[in-house]
Amino acid sequence: MTGTLTQRTALATLHDVGFGYNRRPVLDGVTLRLEAGTFTGIVGPSGSG
Repeated sequence: MTGTLTQRTALATLHDVGFGYNRRPVLDGVTLRLEAGTFTGIVGPSGSG
């Protein structure tokens, strides 16, 4: 199989992000790159997102 890889432009890049509700951590140390022309979803252990 042959093909060409294209480099996409990042719309946003997050490094070592944390978030919580009422002092309860929900995300810790997340790094994420969102690229133009793609769809990104975040799904938790229960399958919700």
